[in-house]
Amino acid sequence: MSNEAFVLEFAGNDSKEDEGLGHAGIETYRQQPYASAARELGQNSRDAYSSLPVKIKFDLIEIPKKNVPAIAKLDKVVALCLDASLAEKKEKEKAFFSEAKKILALEYVKVLRVSDENTTGAKGAQRGSPFYSLLRAAGVSVKPEENSGGSYGIGKNAAFAISDLRTVFYSTVFLDDATGSKRFLTQGKSILISHVDEGLPKRQIGYWGGADFEPVSDPILAPEWLRRESIGTSVFVVGFRDPAEWQSHFTRSLIQNFFPAVHDDEMEFSIDGGNSEINKDTLGPLFDAEVVRKGLSNERDQGFSVSFDFYRCYSSAKTKSNVFSIPELGRVQVKVLVEDKLPKKICIIRNGMVITDNLSSFNEPFLRFPMYKDFVAVVTFLDVRGSSFIKRLEDPKHKELSADGLLNQDDRDVAKRVMKKLAGKIRAAIKEHTFTEYENEVLADEMRDYFPAGSAPELEQRNSDNDDPESIKYKIEPRKKRPSTEAYTDVEGDGEAEGGFGDGRGGKVGEGRRKYPGDVERARSKQSIPLLDVRNIITTGGASNSRTVFFTPTISAHALLSIDAVGINKNERLTVSSAFGANVKNGVVLVEFLAGKRIKIDLEFSEMYRGPIEIRAAVDVLEVSSNEN
Repeated sequence: MSNEAFVLEFAGNDSKEDEGLGHAGIETYRQQPYASAARELGQNSRDAYSSLPVKIKFDLIEIPKKNVPAIAKLDKVVALCLDASLAEKKEKEKAFFSEAKKILALEYVKVLRVSDENTTGAKGAQRGSPFYSLLRAAGVSVKPEENSGGSYGIGKNAAFAISDLRTVFYSTVFLDDATGSKRFLTQGKSILISHVDEGLPKRQIGYWGGADFEPVSDPILAPEWLRRESIGTSVFVVGFRDPAEWQSHFTRSLIQNFFPAVHDDEMEFSIDGGNSEINKDTLGPLFDAEVVRKGLSNERDQGFSVSFDFYRCYSSAKTKSNVFSIPELGRVQVKVLVEDKLPKKICIIRNGMVITDNLSSFNEPFLRFPMYKDFVAVVTFLDVRGSSFIKRLEDPKHKELSADGLLNQDDRDVAKRVMKKLAGKIRAAIKEHTFTEYENEVLADEMRDYFPAGSAPELEQRNSDNDDPESIKYKIEPRKKRPSTEAYTDVEGDGEAEGGFGDGRGGKVGEGRRKYPGDVERARSKQSIPLLDVRNIITTGGASNSRTVFFTPTISAHALLSIDAVGINKNERLTVSSAFGANVKNGVVLVEFLAGKRIKIDLEFSEMYRGPIEIRAAVDVLEVSSNEN
């Protein structure tokens, strides 16, 4: 076969627009390119299923450079772009095209091939068809079902983020609706920068295929590595940037994002010629496999471990299940697994794919669960209308939910109302299985000051008048010191303290950041402020997250006030969202104390809580330091 059937053409740039490497679609996935590519490619195949399970293979192949059609044209364009980058002193472009030139100088080109089975393929080459959308549409998603995974039409750009040549080919076989016979299509696409070729300005996007930017429809005219016989679609990432253990990168992403679909026998994956197989039987062991966890940082290892907890919740016989209905969403299922040391997190799933672990945009981050037992929970939508509703709220990465992306104000208002109701029902379902109720009797060390200790067994045998119970002197046991609440700084980098008065930046005292009481926990005898006549009330008929506190400080100072939910084993910090009569920063109340003056503050917490609380005060040492200076 002659590669002359393929040409590489870049569209004209009559307006002479300057298009750089910062392509918005590719930049969306650049921070986590391998995880994003695995997620998006897997989702696209799942959306095009014809039968289940959808089977997807990820294989690294090496192709002789001479077998890549129109490769000489790509060589030329890369050289032109490099020269322009050097002349204009654009360092980012210079680095990219220098590397691309080295790759094109090699005899073989690395290609990641992602091929699927049990799918419909990407039908049609005409405008509005899936294949046309895949190659030649920007911000357009053509999906067969309203609850399908994609919604923005930019997920296809994730493959370009793992190509050092920014070049991807597609091949598909599908059944023609008119004739019922198989049809084949193949075409490639490169996204570089705008450039000048033989005096003519060109745009950044080039298409590989037939004349006039059309795909090749005759498999005989395609090189052998681009052909396929069975119905389905293959994606070829040319110039694949393969890191060490690339297989682990893809395996981790696939099992983290698609464990519901894999467990339900809706998806199966094969990586590196079958060296790694992901199916219902291998899913659990893979979460704990050393080869999969290898190379994880502490933060990512923690996230991967939480994904394993979610998987166990989704699949375990110990899981408790609640199903409720919301008119706009249909039936919603909440599965809850209760075990010691679970992280108290939730996971929201749609169409067998993990979406998010919070509803922060709807005022429910699911970060605090005071008085709840340790748990994880998984939320799934059992009806199409629920999946369709949620799909409209997803961001381009399908990792966050928000109503702000909806174009109509009425739609935004409806979405906010529905999602707030959903958040409340999720929390109620979790509470049903995890909330720790106080018993009628709780051992309280504080009461030892008022009641004598029980008599020792040896006192039952009295041998003298001194043993007379009317005259015996009872020894009261010393009051035990209550363990202090452990303080934590923000380990997730989201600016919210997990337990103590952290400001989300870490560091040590004296480094120029505000020193909150969590930082001075070990020096409370010097920094804490005793409070007298402390009271708190829940306003009758008020919200469950509101509280009014009263106290009298013993000294005058710039002070910081913390509120803890009182637990039987340990306390848990409550985040204050607002305070009438004081300022709030990072969930902490900043207030001016005047010795002996009674203070009243109306508080609102970031979550619903009606249980007992403990109030602490400490000197704002940064304010003290500032005043001294």
